[in-house]
Amino acid sequence: MKPYPLKALLACALTVAAAVSAPASAATDAPAPAQAERFLAVTLYRQSVGCGPHAVPRGLRTLVVRNARASAESFVLARHAGGMSSLPSFYGRPFVPRYAVAARLHGIPAGKERRIAVTLAPGEYFLVATANASGAHGMTFADAGRSFSVS
Repeated sequence: MKPYPLKALLACALTVAAAVSAPASAATDAPAPAQAERFLAVTLYRQSVGCGPHAVPRGLRTLVVRNARASAESFVLARHAGGMSSLPSFYGRPFVPRYAVAARLHGIPAGKERRIAVTLAPGEYFLVATANASGAHGMTFADAGRSFSVS
């Protein structure tokens, strides 16, 4: 059996290595679809809350909450079906009862974002922007909100 020349073996090895590494590096640059679904973008605006997507599958999700308001704000995730008008009120101000709060983020500075990981069960949720996330007397007053669903 005749041995192969060293140059031919090296050229073959380099060709195989280049072919194998090119697709792998391209695949790691783009996020996998399952990975993209794990995030829920939430933006706290002056008089509203933005959310996308409006429906997500159940499971562990990371909420990326961005404060687009001029001052520090807090954020509450509540288990609630309905909008602002369906929340209970105290002297005309809608609030989220303590038992409905699923998660909260305190004092998000203006122009900044924070993340929180939550496990979402199927149902309806309400994203709330609030200036008082302390929940005095079990109430978190809602300045603005947005509904979304989990399937």
